[in-house]
Amino acid sequence: MRVELVAPLVWLSMVSALQQYGKTKSRHVQPNILFFLTDSMDGRLVDPLSTESKGVELPFQRDFLGTNGTNFVYGYAHNPMCIPSRTSLLTGRTSYNISVWGNNGGIAASPGGVLDESCIAESSEEECERLAKAQGNPEHIFSAFQRLGYNVTVYGRTHLGSGLLNSEPHDHQVDGKQTYAAFDFTRGSEVSRAADIREDPGEAVRSQFQEKVSLDGGDATMWELDWQVVDLCKNFIQDLPYPSEATKPFFLHCSFNIPHSPFSTNSTWLASVHADEIVLPTWPEPFPDAYHPYDSFMTTALGLEVANITLADILKLRKVYYAMCAEADAMMQSVWDALVSKGYGLHDTYVVSSSDHGEMAFDHRMIYKASMYEGSVRVPIQLAGPGVKGQRVTRVASLLDIFPTLLDMAEQSDYSKYSALAGQSLLSIAGGESVAPSNMTLSKTGGRSAVVSNYNWVEANTGAYMVRAGKWKMIYYGKTYSATKDYQTQLFNIEDDPEELNEVSADNQDIVEWLDEKLREVMDPDEVDRAVMKNVWQRVMREFPCLLNLTIESNWSDCHSIWETHVGHPNDMGLMVEEKDDQAKLLNWTKEAMALFGNSTD
Repeated sequence: MRVELVAPLVWLSMVSALQQYGKTKSRHVQPNILFFLTDSMDGRLVDPLSTESKGVELPFQRDFLGTNGTNFVYGYAHNPMCIPSRTSLLTGRTSYNISVWGNNGGIAASPGGVLDESCIAESSEEECERLAKAQGNPEHIFSAFQRLGYNVTVYGRTHLGSGLLNSEPHDHQVDGKQTYAAFDFTRGSEVSRAADIREDPGEAVRSQFQEKVSLDGGDATMWELDWQVVDLCKNFIQDLPYPSEATKPFFLHCSFNIPHSPFSTNSTWLASVHADEIVLPTWPEPFPDAYHPYDSFMTTALGLEVANITLADILKLRKVYYAMCAEADAMMQSVWDALVSKGYGLHDTYVVSSSDHGEMAFDHRMIYKASMYEGSVRVPIQLAGPGVKGQRVTRVASLLDIFPTLLDMAEQSDYSKYSALAGQSLLSIAGGESVAPSNMTLSKTGGRSAVVSNYNWVEANTGAYMVRAGKWKMIYYGKTYSATKDYQTQLFNIEDDPEELNEVSADNQDIVEWLDEKLREVMDPDEVDRAVMKNVWQRVMREFPCLLNLTIESNWSDCHSIWETHVGHPNDMGLMVEEKDDQAKLLNWTKEAMALFGNSTD
């Protein structure tokens, strides 16, 4: 077990700044960048005014960065799922621009056109070439900073693709040690979800958030890997020249798995948790009648329809999750303290801290992510560094803003190469010196007034499209198939109803119309939903061409994936859709998809 508790070294950072004052070399060196990224960190925990934040101490994120930097307390993931979120964050592109909808996706080729080996391994070279052509081999943050002359080093989870983890070297790989490929295997629910097949995942899934939740289990293997990332980042820092001798800026990305499940911790980190301050969620009753049909589908898919969850179970999981957040906070603190000890500080180094998505932790009778409710989609977005003010900002921000913000920090004024970026730089509103063009800048008086998120993968039977502006949140649902065509749009007042329990669209149709316009300024949700469903259908046809020949009397186990890559995973229709009633639903969906999209796989 690794234990490392460190107090913030704010005074040392100030001393370092004084020591370096007046020692600037005649040759201008761009600011350094330290970029932290966690997995599944609920953004409400770093907001000092939220009720959720009272349950755990986060001295680095909420205290140090919150005091010395800008805390965008309403930051949102563009797509609250691991790979879709990270690919959008790291390329600055929307999910619908790069066609990454789930963890079975990723960036199929490097900026130089080298196919990602994991993409080929999980599908086929032809499939990856098809996707790479559609994506256009987008540049990512790491390749952009290589081109800007930075010493780019990346440790930990990437979930990007783009050939970063390829065994054969190529020009757009980066130094460090990256983990977690993109392009996960095809899940059975990818095939069945659009058919509105509601399946309980079984006790093995439920055990992950019930009996396997551990208050004394220590570090899971993933957290041990995270502490290795901490050591690697600190070793990189130790090898840096002293600031007065530096001739090249560094870009260091330290990416952690924690606080992603499995839920396990120990007394060291539980000491930072205030159990008496933990807010327990309200579950509407009865289920499913009191729930939106989209939510009831997701609850069933997660195994929470039949789970016997008590308040004690909820409190236990939240205590463990909050303790894991405290451990993640200590990891970041440890890296920062190493940098300060080397003589660097907020006078010459920007710090960015964020997460790919949040964690529902039983909010709305749900677990994990994949939802448009705050626990899942709201993430930390924190900036500190030269000129950045200590402030809490309530303007909505998006993970799509990270790429343009980092470019602005690097003093990149030529944005002609970055016209495809979907976000805006946050540096100006944070108080830093911005060189970004006005159309790519969020300021106190200018820039967009809303952010958009979407989700279109497993645990959901249709797409969900969120727009967040001011105190309002609207969620629109895809209507491509008949099963979801009557799903009603939801509206919540986040200021008055932070738990999102009171749906108020009926009394605020003018707000719904306004937010719908905001959404359609960014994308047409009906068009995107249809494109996603067509993409899913065509992928299923390419992988399971035998589906078109199935009848209810067929031996469904004879219908196999033609991609011989799913060793250890279900790869035949008999395993993916077992019950006769569900098979009948899938056949009806096949007819509807054929009528909408035909049998072409192109």
